[in-house]
Amino acid sequence: MSWDDVLVFDTFHAGTNMAAQLDALVPVKNRYITAPFPAWTAVGVTELYEPTAVTEIRLTLRKP
Repeated sequence: MSWDDVLVFDTFHAGTNMAAQLDALVPVKNRYITAPFPAWTAVGVTELYEPTAVTEIRLTLRKP
């Protein structure tokens, strides 16, 4: 499987500055995931499983 197989790209952002996290994440994401872009949902949360994490990513891919 490759980045071309990504159907859904979900991100979960802890903390109060989700916009700053997205500003940093988008250029990196765009290096690996290109058009046609998958569905993307960005969700602000109060905390993540890993206490020091600020962003968690969940991918849904199709098997070629």
